[in-house]
Amino acid sequence: MNQNSMNQNSMNQNSMNPRFDLILSYWIFAWFILYLYDVVPYSPHLALVLALLFEFVILFAMIYNRTSNYYIALFVIITIIIKGIPLYILRNETIDYASQMFYMGVLMVTYVGWLLINKKNPIDYYKTQIYGLSQGKETTPAISIIYPYLMRFLGK
Repeated sequence: MNQNSMNQNSMNQNSMNPRFDLILSYWIFAWFILYLYDVVPYSPHLALVLALLFEFVILFAMIYNRTSNYYIALFVIITIIIKGIPLYILRNETIDYASQMFYMGVLMVTYVGWLLINKKNPIDYYKTQIYGLSQGKETTPAISIIYPYLMRFLGK
């Protein structure tokens, strides 16, 4: 087996088994949980708002690409759970743009470092994730776990 085939095979295996630690949304959700329980004093409010806006872009791409309605519904439910509910809980909190931008930057640098440690090119990785989501592929951990069961439950 040549090096190209091995790289392609490892890419296929990685896309078949998405990891929670490689998805920024789960890092932001973890930040929210830590903030909620006073483990960290820095609010993820702004990060959640920006992440939710990004989810709308992906949602429109899904609709444009005629992704399965079941897949879109699951995507929306997961988005509500990991972004909508946290934002609702933080709704009365004022966004301190300066400090939240700083800590969001720290999170981003740490996250990109984590991707690089795991031998992921951040730009290529996110292109693959966004394209996969917009095409209805199981590229995120929650969707890859839940979607097959949902389809079996629905008899699809």
